[in-house]
Amino acid sequence: MDEYIKRKAAYDAIVRNYTVDDQLSDLDNIPAADVVPVRHGRWIVTLEFPDCVYARCDQCKTPQIFYYNKPLTNYCPNCGAKMDEESST
Repeated sequence: MDEYIKRKAAYDAIVRNYTVDDQLSDLDNIPAADVVPVRHGRWIVTLEFPDCVYARCDQCKTPQIFYYNKPLTNYCPNCGAKMDEESST
């Protein structure tokens, strides 16, 4: 699993040390940040009308309505999944 650190902690480790060895040592000792992995998904279009589209997230199954032929959003407003997979009809 990837490790993530806070930007400010990394900046502080670099600024307060003069030698590269000290900087690298401090960077190695910064605890990993608590992050949630991004889920990836796609919109499953269930109904299409001239003025709106009904679609649901394939991750949380929550239905959404998109009005006036605006594009489907890049993220699910319910679960936060990044919609970067191909959508289907």
